[in-house]
Amino acid sequence: MNKENNTSVLVVGAGSIGNHLSNACRSIGWDVSIYDIDENALDRTKNTIYPMRYGKWDKKINLLKTIPSQNNYDVVIQRFSILLLLVL
Repeated sequence: MNKENNTSVLVVGAGSIGNHLSNACRSIGWDVSIYDIDENALDRTKNTIYPMRYGKWDKKINLLKTIPSQNNYDVVIQRFSILLLLVL
């Protein structure tokens, strides 16, 4: 499998699905940022959910409390648009 280290992904939502998607994207070498409006969700994903599932927090994942004004992402993944993005 070729790793595409130059692909940048924004995962919207720091819950269970966001954690799985983030880990999958990191496993193929993509740069990942997770955005959630709920600061507590970001804390849980970093300190509890992700480490429990994958052993430890991946320090290369960026946690965002606000979405940057410029769209610097190659892919944006939201729970309800996952299938659409994969088809495109």
